[in-house]
Amino acid sequence: MSVKYIGPLIMVDDISVSRHFYEQVLGQQVKYDFGVNVAFEGDFAIHQSSHYQNLLGDVQQYPMIHKHHTGELF
Repeated sequence: MSVKYIGPLIMVDDISVSRHFYEQVLGQQVKYDFGVNVAFEGDFAIHQSSHYQNLLGDVQQYPMIHKHHTGELF
């Protein structure tokens, strides 16, 4: 069995604001909309940070670390 890389998953604080940006400003087309997770035709997705933290579990044991300049898209 092999793992296939599909695309980046970007954590966002506000899914509706971020979705508006990617659709209206950058012209991206939605491929799948799961509410808290939206995938675009360019094979990347945005995911509501608070929901993702719930998937990880206990915030003390599995914290999401927020730092400046930890990622870059171009």
